Amino acid sequence: MNGVGTGPINGNMKAGTTCSGAGLLLKTDGTNTLNVVSAVGNTPLGVSFAHSHKDKDGALVAGGRVSLHPSGGVLYIQSQAVTWVQGSTCYAHTDGTITNVDGGSATVIGVYVGQGETATAGALVAVNTNNAGW
Repeated sequence: MNGVGTGPINGNMKAGTTCSGAGLLLKTDGTNTLNVVSAVGNTPLGVSFAHSHKDKDGALVAGGRVSLHPSGGVLYIQSQAVTWVQGSTCYAHTDGTITNVDGGSATVIGVYVGQGETATAGALVAVNTNNAGW
């Protein structure tokens, strides 16, 4: 039974919304649908595994299916353009990415566990999400 409980799970994006790629923070709105985190105080449910469903022409489908990893363990999450140092606290940003700057009420996502890097916007960085409280 290798891999049981370690793979992504599936969900549906809220009507009119899409997920543009892997590593974005996703939240639920209490109606069994998902949105990309849009405010620093949002509490994520997990991190997107890939973009949401596309049609036959390759366009994202609003309200389509999406795969995500629930919080727990090390997840690769899209970063803002910031410099990361091992042990840095990671905070939610308004576009579903993370930053190392606390805007005052930002949700703590976890701790950066990469080798240290200056990330470009959208780069995937390693974050330990254990005990982050979300």
